[in-house]
Amino acid sequence: MNLQTFFDNFELLAEAPNGVQKLRELILQLAVMGKLAPQDPNDEPASALLEQIRFKKELIYQERKLKKERLLPIKLDNTSFNIPATWQWCRLQEITEKLGAGSTPKGGKSVYKETGIKFIRSQNVWNNGLYLENVAYIPLSIHQRMNGTIVQPGDILLNITGASIGRSCIVPDDFDEGNVSQHVAIVRLLDKRIRYYLHLCLISPYIQDCIMGVQVGISREGLSMASFKDFLIPLPPLNEIIRIGYKVGQLMKLCDELEARQQKKQEARVTINNTAIAQLLAAREPEEFNKSWQRIYNNFDLLYSTPENIGKLRSCILQLAVMGKLAPQDPRDEPASVLLDKIKAEKKRLVEEGKINKSGNILSVSTNKFLSTLPKGWLCVPLGECIDLISGQHLNQDEQNDKEEGLPYLTGPSDFGKVNPIVTRWTLTPKAIAENNDILITVKGAGVGKTNILSFKKAAIGRQLMAIRPILLNTNYIYILILAYHQIFQSLGTGSTVPGLSREDILSFSLPLPPLNEQHCIVAKVNQLMALCDQLEAQLKQSVADSEKLMETAVRQLLDVNTIAVDDISAEPTKLETKTVKQSSKKIHSHLSGEAMQLNLPLF
Repeated sequence: MNLQTFFDNFELLAEAPNGVQKLRELILQLAVMGKLAPQDPNDEPASALLEQIRFKKELIYQERKLKKERLLPIKLDNTSFNIPATWQWCRLQEITEKLGAGSTPKGGKSVYKETGIKFIRSQNVWNNGLYLENVAYIPLSIHQRMNGTIVQPGDILLNITGASIGRSCIVPDDFDEGNVSQHVAIVRLLDKRIRYYLHLCLISPYIQDCIMGVQVGISREGLSMASFKDFLIPLPPLNEIIRIGYKVGQLMKLCDELEARQQKKQEARVTINNTAIAQLLAAREPEEFNKSWQRIYNNFDLLYSTPENIGKLRSCILQLAVMGKLAPQDPRDEPASVLLDKIKAEKKRLVEEGKINKSGNILSVSTNKFLSTLPKGWLCVPLGECIDLISGQHLNQDEQNDKEEGLPYLTGPSDFGKVNPIVTRWTLTPKAIAENNDILITVKGAGVGKTNILSFKKAAIGRQLMAIRPILLNTNYIYILILAYHQIFQSLGTGSTVPGLSREDILSFSLPLPPLNEQHCIVAKVNQLMALCDQLEAQLKQSVADSEKLMETAVRQLLDVNTIAVDDISAEPTKLETKTVKQSSKKIHSHLSGEAMQLNLPLF
């Protein structure tokens, strides 16, 4: 890829992951390598500019009777890249009149005033300018004592410690007076005409890498002036400096426009997606439901074009499942009312046999606006009528061990793992026991509402957990219900100082109860669609990785780094991934559309 190809594909490259930021860095790197603006053989070479600067520095030495600084020799073999013939390598100290860190007044923040002389700290220094909204002030007397840290218009400031190390700005020409803290260095040039170029050089990847490579201190978060003064600067002819500044300004403005456009597009995508899903879930009539889904389908490639957006699709699938809009109703199925009678009889038997405790009166609390209309054959009942609920109990340290003796002891969502619970503690004195296939739900602490299914025979559970044991129900359907209404469970648990769900919160939770056969169908359909979502998400991630790889290859070629040639990575994989992504999207759509036909809804 040559420079013209780069410019021709500028907007395309910006679409790569973090593309605009990478383009900004690339622009700066090309600028300091002499690859951004053309060279003119008629320009006075940089060597002449450097001689003028050296002459001016010699006069300063003589006038101030200063001892000359020792310059390290420049070995071209040690430079990071080649520069054009009209350019010149130089040490930073050669072109500066002042190069030093600021200092913090004795007493620190206690001497700050509401008015006075500006005291510039690292939080005021940003690559795109000097921000003075939260600037501190010091008294005039301190300002005068700290005369070695006084800032002048046209100075370049550079953060030299902490997380913001490497950030830099130019002090505006209309700046009045101020000082800098010990975390900020002043770079005062002998020729201010080159300040804009030197600033973009300091924030370029080239100098940023130099800064990170010579940090000192135990935490490696400081740049010493001894190292900084010896930095090698690629100095262009003065006329080319002007051309570079113009070109960088043009391209950075384009980057700003592309970034704003991308942000606007992303905000629109989120708004459309949220609105479309809300309308879909709120639809009560087949025609209304069909129109809402059609809107999502028509914009599917836009709404679900990034891996991050697939989560919204998963949530929508879960909501549709427990609303009875994902699997078809079969009039031959035994209705939920008959199932509920069987559950009550089974629960009575278990109580009489002493296998579960008798529950008191359970009041149904409507916590879900989407349950006002349920399919024929469904019921809305309190969850407590269909489950046994086991409250966890705390075990003291002497009741637990890490020797894999007794029963596993689970204390909270930190034990859940990505798929199945992970055991790190055991107990020989269990007080509350969950059994295989019980649904574990977090009821206390920051993880309220997080859930998992116990995948082994038995486990003791701590007071941060409860175990939901469905009676004559498909356990995975109840698990889907909790996932679908995770936010509602979270909101129920935020009413006190310490977040927590009570037994009553869970027992009275509104359960949309389908016939048992339909529960099995719903679970199968959700599993099928979630697998397709996983496939779509993986393909989108691969597509993103391919785009990033192509971007990196283009950057390497432009910088003449001897790595993989651009021809070695064709655009075909990206095209293939895009095609595969669309196929997965169509599979999800076809499954939902097929069910719509069985629900007597129009084809989406």
